[in-house]
Amino acid sequence: SILLKNKIDEKFSTGKNSNFSEVNKNKLKEELFISLFDENTKIGLMSALSIAKVARSEFPKYWPNLFDTLFEFLSKNKNTPNINQSQRIFLALKEIIKNLASRRISEDREIFNQVSILLFNNLSNYWLEYTEMIILFNKQNNFDSLEKCIDINCSLIKVLKLFLQFGCINLSIEQQSIVKNFFTYLTQILTQFIQLSITSQSTNSLDLNIKKINTKIDKYLCLLTSFPITLEQSKSKLIINHKLLWFELFFSLIQQIPIVPTLATEFTYFEQYLINIISYTHEIIKNYAVTQIKSDSETHECATNIRTCLTRILPNFIQIIITKFLMLSNDELAMWNEDPENLYQLQDLESSLVKLYSLNAKLLQSIMNRFPEVSTNSIFEILKSAIENCKNQNCEIKWILLKEACYYGIGLGCHDLIEYVPFQIILQEMLQDLNDPRMAFKILHRRIAWFLGMWVAEINEDQKKTIYQILCELLSEKYTIIVNLSAILSLKFLIDDYKFTFALFENFFPTVMERLFHLISITQITDVKLQLLNILCSIVEQIGNKIFPYAQQLFNCFQILWSSFSNDYMIKSAVLRAICQVMKSLDLQAASNYTNIVLPVIEISTNLSNNESLYLMEDGLSLWLSTLRQSLLPLNRPFLQLFPRIGQILNLSFENLKICLKLIETYILLAPESILQEYSNDLNQILTNIAGCVKDSGTVMMIKVAGTILQVNSNQALNFEPLTLKL
Repeated sequence: SILLKNKIDEKFSTGKNSNFSEVNKNKLKEELFISLFDENTKIGLMSALSIAKVARSEFPKYWPNLFDTLFEFLSKNKNTPNINQSQRIFLALKEIIKNLASRRISEDREIFNQVSILLFNNLSNYWLEYTEMIILFNKQNNFDSLEKCIDINCSLIKVLKLFLQFGCINLSIEQQSIVKNFFTYLTQILTQFIQLSITSQSTNSLDLNIKKINTKIDKYLCLLTSFPITLEQSKSKLIINHKLLWFELFFSLIQQIPIVPTLATEFTYFEQYLINIISYTHEIIKNYAVTQIKSDSETHECATNIRTCLTRILPNFIQIIITKFLMLSNDELAMWNEDPENLYQLQDLESSLVKLYSLNAKLLQSIMNRFPEVSTNSIFEILKSAIENCKNQNCEIKWILLKEACYYGIGLGCHDLIEYVPFQIILQEMLQDLNDPRMAFKILHRRIAWFLGMWVAEINEDQKKTIYQILCELLSEKYTIIVNLSAILSLKFLIDDYKFTFALFENFFPTVMERLFHLISITQITDVKLQLLNILCSIVEQIGNKIFPYAQQLFNCFQILWSSFSNDYMIKSAVLRAICQVMKSLDLQAASNYTNIVLPVIEISTNLSNNESLYLMEDGLSLWLSTLRQSLLPLNRPFLQLFPRIGQILNLSFENLKICLKLIETYILLAPESILQEYSNDLNQILTNIAGCVKDSGTVMMIKVAGTILQVNSNQALNFEPLTLKL
């Protein structure tokens, strides 16, 4: 069957080389339909693909009854549903649609467009009939028939989606009414099925049959809710008049659906269709809830209606997002005590909890971008309620979690809400939260540290000392590691700010460095350690040569990391980048004190006989260049002995050509006599090998190096004759 599929193009070619008779072609078409329903699934799949390839060249001129034959099989199967046969038919239809849609001749595309709406109409009628059967069998608790009908409808809805994506284009008004009627009924069915799903989630039956059917219904809902998302992403005009209907429906569903997200890495179908609903809502707000939209009148009217609707429901919508999706879950609260470092890295986990959390954060950001003033007022109303209830000494933890969620929402709006948020009032409230001795308030500490980093643009010079003091306090050991990590990240944002001045930060710098060293040493997760090393690089880059008093501590820390993570090349690569940044920041005299530590690291990371060089070569070369430029003259012997390694690296590949040429040029400038006397042959060989083997830009760089050699010492210059001849 695989060989047959691969030979289809050759046998059904319309060119002169085609020697396959019409009789044989017709016989093959009949056989393909028979093998489509073969018991072997792979043979059925290959037959479906073969039918689709034949259809691409034969339909409609030489195979006019293609779809009539498929629908005849489908009609026979309707009264006594056979899942396997129905799915094979729909599989063939899917492949046929893809192949016919790939034709580029305008006449062929027009034919496919005309056929598509007729086929869509027929298939949508089948879908309606099966849907009514599902509802009936569900009432009768006829689980076997119900399961079969759901499986058939799942396959059928995929085919309908493909027709709308690729076939139903440039429809007449009468044809558009077919699609509109389908969408209207689809929204009604979706509402009914989601009510079934919500009921099943609340009852949580132990009956295995009921559980199985509930899972099937949720899977079916995943397909139904992905329908408008697919069409929205494909920029289809078919649902332009139904966008508002879908938006209002999905908003009402978000209100109704119970949220029980978990940290499990496998999503349930229930969680997946909820994700679909939120994703579509976000797409609509992002694309249509704008003040001006340049498009046709129909799209403009749709955008106006959506914006009007959103303005009306906005306060309620924001409240739902914050109270239902952005508040910390029970799983997260448990992790706070059991595994705080992992909680800090929660955004990297693939779970429904994280997916819903991030989706709703993006949704809220889009709303705040379009409606900043209304968003600010709505969030502050919720925050005021939380603040009032938190004043009670025995307040429930839900009010503290709500307050944390409000801080998160305002933090997300740092770019959009600047003109509307009273930052001073928020800051005073946060200071009170930090001073509150109640244990439950420790939940707010992490969010406060994060918030101050997000709103760095609003912190003026007079406040910076206060903010530094707050963050340094949050770095202390009395706070959990998740608070420490959030605080150090916010300090990094403050130091990276273009208005940063070391004078204000100087008194806090020793504490920050001490705590940063401590965090690097105690963290267990590689990604967290990498982030801390990157933060260290950023701080060193900003502070410059004022890092000198901590240089010895830094190199002690680097040595421990290098030896402790001998097989973790990501950590080693980060250590190389950190050392490189430190060497750049030190003056020549200070840098020379650590050359004996750096040289062995360069040796290991650039040694081609080590497997480590595969992962560390680029960072090792950067460190080599930085260290060389910071060396005192004359160059010590170990540095000179490293020079031949440049040729070995370039003999392997020209991947690092640019930095290798910079190394050669630096060696020539710093020690011309030694290099030209001892390594003239190596140097000549390197330059000659580069000529003609790299792009023009690489050749230009190489010629510049040759020019530097001539300028530095023309008397002992190389014999450039081989290089010149090759050029």
